[in-house]
Amino acid sequence: MDLSFIKSIKTLLNGVHNVAIVSHYNPDGDAVGSCLGLYNYLLGKVSDLQVVLPNDFPDFLKWMHGADKIKIYSQQENLVEQILNKADIIFCLDFNNLARVSKMESILQKSPAKKVLIDHHVQPECASFDFVSSVIEVSSTSEMVFELIKSIKAETEII
Repeated sequence: MDLSFIKSIKTLLNGVHNVAIVSHYNPDGDAVGSCLGLYNYLLGKVSDLQVVLPNDFPDFLKWMHGADKIKIYSQQENLVEQILNKADIIFCLDFNNLARVSKMESILQKSPAKKVLIDHHVQPECASFDFVSSVIEVSSTSEMVFELIKSIKAETEII
């Protein structure tokens, strides 16, 4: 992960109040795991923190710490729209194109929040994001989130 990206994220998080973490439609283990990894790290560091997914995720992933806090757009459209509109930062994890969030795409495009892409898929649509870390050589976005947390000197806080 690029050092300038890490420094930018560290600076971006200073004094921020509202953070949303989003992943793709039909979320898999990497989508849910990377979102909850970042969520659990940021918990208590920002005053309003939400994980949002476009639709529900498989029951076999619901054991993860914080899974019960995830907001599902297909079940709570108005609430999710409010969350994304008031966010200062939106972390976009495990997808390379806003179209991957399905019906949430226009809401994300219109949100005034700074958008941070962290992903391991090829050919990211960089123009939609303010900060981009796309590393196709890694196994997962979860690995990238781990490296980001570790790089901002939080090794003892990883759950």
